[in-house]
Formats: sequence, C-alpha cells, structure tokens
Amino acid sequence: MKIRTKFLAVMLSLVLITGMATLLIGRTIATGIIKEQIGSHLETIAQSRAKHIGTVLADYKQDTEMLATGIPFRNVVDKSKNYTESVEVANLRINDTMQSREDVSRIRVLDESGIVIASSHADVGYDESMSEIFLKGKEGTYIGDIHTSRFTGKDVLSAASPILVNGKFSGVVIINFDVDKILEITTDETGLGKTGETYVLDRDGYMITPPRFIADTLPKYDVDPECFVGTGNHKTAAALYKDYRGVEVLGTHASIPAMNWCLVAEIDEKEAFAPVTRLTATMFSVLAALLLLGTVICIRVSGTITDPIVKLHRGTEEIMKGNLDYKVGTGTDDEVGELSRAFDAMAANLKESRRELKEYSKGLETKVKERTARLDELLKESERQRIAIFNMLEDVTETKDDLMLMGERLRQKSEEQKALLSTIPASVYFKDRNGNYIAANKAFADKTGTPVDEIAGKTDYDFFPEKQADAYRAEDQEVMESGEPKYGIEEVVTRADGEPMWTSTSKSPFFGHDGVVIGMVGITHNITELKNAENRIKASLKEKEVLLREIHHRVKNNLQVVSSLLDMQARGARNEDTVDALTESRNRLNAMALIHAQLYESSDLSEINMKGFVDTLLMQLFQSYQVQDTTITPIISIVDYPFPISMAVPVGLIINELLTNALKYAFVNRKEGTIKVSLTASEEGRINLMVSDDGTGLPAGFDINATRTLGLRLVKILTEDQLRGNLEVLSKEGTTFNIEFDIRTNGGV
Repeated sequence: MKIRTKFLAVMLSLVLITGMATLLIGRTIATGIIKEQIGSHLETIAQSRAKHIGTVLADYKQDTEMLATGIPFRNVVDKSKNYTESVEVANLRINDTMQSREDVSRIRVLDESGIVIASSHADVGYDESMSEIFLKGKEGTYIGDIHTSRFTGKDVLSAASPILVNGKFSGVVIINFDVDKILEITTDETGLGKTGETYVLDRDGYMITPPRFIADTLPKYDVDPECFVGTGNHKTAAALYKDYRGVEVLGTHASIPAMNWCLVAEIDEKEAFAPVTRLTATMFSVLAALLLLGTVICIRVSGTITDPIVKLHRGTEEIMKGNLDYKVGTGTDDEVGELSRAFDAMAANLKESRRELKEYSKGLETKVKERTARLDELLKESERQRIAIFNMLEDVTETKDDLMLMGERLRQKSEEQKALLSTIPASVYFKDRNGNYIAANKAFADKTGTPVDEIAGKTDYDFFPEKQADAYRAEDQEVMESGEPKYGIEEVVTRADGEPMWTSTSKSPFFGHDGVVIGMVGITHNITELKNAENRIKASLKEKEVLLREIHHRVKNNLQVVSSLLDMQARGARNEDTVDALTESRNRLNAMALIHAQLYESSDLSEINMKGFVDTLLMQLFQSYQVQDTTITPIISIVDYPFPISMAVPVGLIINELLTNALKYAFVNRKEGTIKVSLTASEEGRINLMVSDDGTGLPAGFDINATRTLGLRLVKILTEDQLRGNLEVLSKEGTTFNIEFDIRTNGGV
C-alpha cells in the first residue's frame, strides 16, 4: 500500500474514532449531568413536600393532644363531675373549635367504654369500642389513614388522643381533619414542567392522592420498602423506571415516617433528557462535516509529503554508489526538504572527513607525548592531596576531644534537669514526633511502675491498655499537627497499685530551631480530691433542689386547701356580695397555686413559662364564671419567655383580676364578645402585658387612681409597687389595660 493511501486511511480513521469517542463521551457526560441536576431537583421537591406534609400531620397531632388535655373534655369523662353541665361545656368547646378551624369537619368525645358522649354531629350514643381509631387512641395519640366521612362525605384524616383524669385513662377525643392541605401540596405543579407530578403512597403501595394524568382510579404502585423506614435518615437517589402509565420516567421518593407514607416525584424521561437529544443531533452534524473536511485536507497534505520523498529516495541511491558530489536537496521548507539538504551536507562532511583522517594519523605521535607529560603532572597533584588529607586527620582528632568535653558538660546539665523534674509532684514526660518517650520524671515512673532510666524509647502501649493508649496517641498527634497546646484533659485512670485516680492533663508542642514541631511535653496532675469535693457539692445541690420542689408542692397544696375552704364558705353564704368576694379570693389563691404547681412540675424551679399559665388560668376562670348566654372568644398571644417566681406571682394575680373583671362586667346583655391577652418581651427585657375586651367599657369619668374596687386597686398596687411598672387604662370600643415593666431591674433574667 502506498504512503499516500496509508496516510489518507490513518487520518480518516483517526478523525472518525476521535469524533465517535467524543460523541459518546459527550452524550454520557451530558446524560449524567442532566440526570444529576434533574434528579437533585426532584429529590429537593420530594423531601420538601414530604417534610411539609409531616409538618401538617404534626400540627394535627398537637391540636388533638391539646384538646384532649383541656378541662372541658376531661370533665365530661370524669364520673365525679356533674354530667349534664360537663356535656354542655364540652359541646360549647366543640362548637367553638369547629367555628375557628375550617379544616376540622367533625369532633367526638368517647368515654372509656367507647360510647360517643359528645359530638359535633348526630352520633351521640354510638358504640365505637371496636373501631381501630378508638383502640389505637387508647394507647396514645394516633392518626388514621385517609377515608371518606360518612357524616360529611369529605375525605378526612381522623386523629385520636387519650383523655386522662388523674393519670388514668378515661376516654378518647377524635377529630376529623380535611385533607385539602395535603392535596394542595401533592397537586402543586410548580417546578415539575409539563410531565412532572407528585403523589403519595400508603404503606401498601397504593396511591392515596390523585395523580396528574389519571383522574378516574388510583392505581397501585410498587415502591422500594426502604422509603417506609421510620428513622427519617433514609436517602434515595433519582432513578429511571416505568411509572403507573407504563411510561419511562426519572423519579425519586421521600418517606413520611409519621404515617409510613411515601411521596413520589417523577418527570417523563423524554422531557428530562430533551437537551441531551438535541446535543447528540448537533454533534452528529459536526462529525459529518469534520469527516468531509478531513478527506479534502488529507488528499492535499499527502501529495505534498510523498513527492519530495520519492526524489529523496533517488538521491540516496546515488550517494550509496559512492557519488559524494551528487546533490539530492529540494527547495521545500518542510521537514522532508530539510532532510534532503541534510543528506547533501552529510555527503560533503564525509568527503571532508576522508581528508582530515589522513592528516590526523600524521600528528598522532605528537599527541601521545603530550598525554604522557600530562599524566606526570597528575601524579604530583595526587601526592599533594595525600599530604593535605593527613593534615585533616590530625584536625579531626583535636575536634573529637573538644566534642567529648562538650558531651560531658551536656550530661551534667541533663542530670541537673532530671533532678529538677524529680522534685515536681505532677507527672512530666517528653515524646518525639513518633510517640516514643524521650524522658519522664519520677512521678510518671511511680505512676506507671517503671524505673526512670527504662522509660526512654518506650511508647504508650508499653504502659497502658490498648484502648487508653490509642486515645493518648490521638491527643498527641492533634497537639503536634496543630502546633497548639491542649489543656484540662480529664479522665479516670488506674494507678500501679490498682486504685482509681482522677487526672487532669495538659499537652504542649515543642519546636526545633527551624520552627517545626519535633515533639511534645505533657504534665498530668492528680485531681482526685478536687473531684471528690465537686461530687459532694453536686450531691448537696441535688438535696436542696428536692427540698425546694417539696416546698413548692406543699405551698400549692396549702393554697388549694384554703381555696377549697373558701369555696365551701361561698356555697353556704346567702349574701350575693359575700359569695362574689369569696369566689374572687378563691380565684386569686388558685392563680398563686397554679404558679407553684407549674414550678413543682417544671425542670427549672426558679422560672415559669407564662404561656401555659395563662391558658390554664383562662380555663379555670371560664368554669368559675359561667356566662350562659354569651359566646366569648379568647385570643391569647403570649411570648415564650421565662419569668422568675418573684414576678410570676404578681403578674399572675394581675391577669386573674383583669380577666375576672372582663368576664363579670364586660358582656352583660351581649350575645358574643372577645377577650385578648397579649404578652411581649423585647431583647432588653422590657415586658408589655395587654388585657382587653370589646365589651361595654368603663363608666364615664373612670379614674384608676380613685377606684374603690378591691380587684382594680390590687392591679394598680401590684403594677406600681411590686413590678415598678406603668399602668395605662383605655376605654374605647371596650376596655384595654396596658402594663409595661422591666424584668431585669426586678430581678429577672
């Protein structure tokens, strides 16, 4: 095969192979990038929406538990309470909840036998003792699967929570929540293109939310069971597969552990990889153009290469015959032309070399004589070097004596340092970069039961158990690699005599003359006595905490006893003013008892959270002041801010007085009303307490400074004297009490 043909075949093959490889690699890389980007986007959507659904379910669970712990529902299942009154209060609470919550379509209260005793619909008396929602609700808060309510006809989720009276199971509250929120999340097409969709599967692999492309039926769908793992740590990458329509899709899924559900996010493969298809078509067009262009270029280039080579071949044959005067050079400027001209230069050099060889043989004898004279000079130079080396050996001997003297001095200094280290009661030791001991003092030797002279060269594994030695090596490496000291490393170790001992260790690197860490020094102190003293202090604090908790408990009990006595006295009184006075006094005692009860049950005995206090206090006052013909809506906005007990009691009494005043006088001859309680706190500790109502308002010309009612006088005294705050009273479209005080200047946080 001729060179031109070979060259053309090689170049075209190279272009074709390179182009195809580039095409395949480019398509593979583009496919991977597109898959990763879209898969990551789908994973983000799936995880975000699964988390959103989990949040909705958590809100349903929290709302159900809050109602189950409410006093109206506890009283209605408490056999010691008046059944008729308790049912009326429970039904009132159910109606209020249904009106304030659009997503709640049904509420039921079941007694401990599973009988419906209060309900938002006409199912009172139904026996639900064998229903799954009741049986699960007895054990704890439970949310059932999506189903259609037989009363409302809506798709709902039923949530149940047990009602406990004095710590004993007494009934179950069941709430039906509409699933519109969950459907809004799954049917949202934002970020899913033309073919993307999300839907939810239950634990059996059935769709429980409608897909985007099939509206009539909800097909079953096989899902990787790992998506139902309840730990919440499962992660899944996007993958290609066929969906419920038989269409190839790119999809991923995320678990919803609260319900053992799985949220699936998918997009059609054709839409996902459309950019890759367009890129492949473009690259095929480019490859075809490159093949055509390469063919033309190869034909032209091969001609310019082969013609000079043929001419060069004829010239070399003439030179091989001995004709050194023949010229084979060409006029081209490429490598072949340079090669032909090099052949001409080589022929001229060969001709010149023949002539020089003859002349060189004539002068060879003269050069031999010159070489002999040079060797004589080298021998003399060698003798001079031998004498210089002998003199250097004498200098080395003197230097050796000096080094021995310096070594003796260093040994003496080392002995002095060892004597100094032996006087230190703490364990002191030195290690090199490899963790080998260089030296240690007597305290360390006594601790390990090893003579001081035998410590050098050993490692932690020669003195300590393997696990303990591993920990020491890790700490040493951290200090030497970071170049920073490490202080106060506390641990319990076993001494050589077998007794446990608390130690505190400090480690510091030491550096060479070039600033590089070459080792470390450690100092270990015996802090056993210090630890024992610390444990005694902790035990003493624990005893005081138990004592303080018992004091709060007894104060609460004593206040409740006094409250019960006042209640008994009020029942026996005939005068209405006397009954009101005793009732108000009992409520004040209950407010103070509630604070001590929360402190007794809290993990922090010095502070109280006002939000829980106000919620419970408001329930107690609603029970105490039965407003039969008026529907009162409470709006509570309490910041989650801790109050010290010194301020919690006056604040609690103020809220009690203002709420009592509103319930008694604000809504006379009114069908409905609103009571608002707001408590905010600034970063500087400035507290703003507002209690307001939209009732009849205060009498004309009312002056808080001149009032003679005990409740409002008590509010003014507590605000100005105990809280050292400001009180503002407004009577416009109802009554508003604004109180501001600084919690920091009053001994707060």
